[in-house]
Amino acid sequence: QLPSYVDDVLEFENKAAFPTKGEADKIYVAKDTNLTYRWSGSQYVRMNPPEYTLASNEDIYALFNK
Repeated sequence: QLPSYVDDVLEFENKAAFPTKGEADKIYVAKDTNLTYRWSGSQYVRMNPPEYTLASNEDIYALFNK
């Protein structure tokens, strides 16, 4: 479930593919890095700290099935 201030999560191949200007009520995901960003009003700001990134199901499976 998304926080109340978020309307949508948008995925792009990479950060360079993000729209020039974002929207405050959206979360942007760069699929090449699985990093999430929000629009600050003037730039994209990374949401997740470096030690926490979104993992794909394949990554999680590989981690727990070594």
